[in-house]
Amino acid sequence: ACVQADRAEPVLRLKVLMGDTEPEVTGECFSALLSLDAEETTKFVARYLHGENADVRNYAALALGESREPEALNALLSAFEQPYVERDFRRILIRAITLQRKDEAFDWLSQLLSRTDIATGRMIVEELAVYRENAKLRQRIEEVVDARGERTLSSTFLDYWPHFE
Repeated sequence: ACVQADRAEPVLRLKVLMGDTEPEVTGECFSALLSLDAEETTKFVARYLHGENADVRNYAALALGESREPEALNALLSAFEQPYVERDFRRILIRAITLQRKDEAFDWLSQLLSRTDIATGRMIVEELAVYRENAKLRQRIEEVVDARGERTLSSTFLDYWPHFE
């Protein structure tokens, strides 16, 4: 992908389709595909959000999140809203949505935080904490947590979003 970008896409797609004993290799292929032409490869990578191999699903989600493509965000949200999402994959999806670094992603996470179960709420607070120095986001998350009035969620917020003076 770094040397001959114009020829890399078909080779990377083939490698993903063939699979690899190391899921990290497939993950790197996802990232490379999305860096070459995210608009053309997002749907291809998004198919793997529903695969059987948990590691490959995780790498697909994270690559889509890092791509910051609107269609990738839609694929991540759709995967999250499936009837049953394993707890570990739910966290990966939240992390991937957080990696989008877009207002649309933060809006969706804030809305989810306001209505979801405590365990998922804690995941959201924890994953968004990478942006703890963003005053606007901090205020927004703090308001949602305060409005919920859940002690566990408030405690998680204070642990992950300490005040920096």
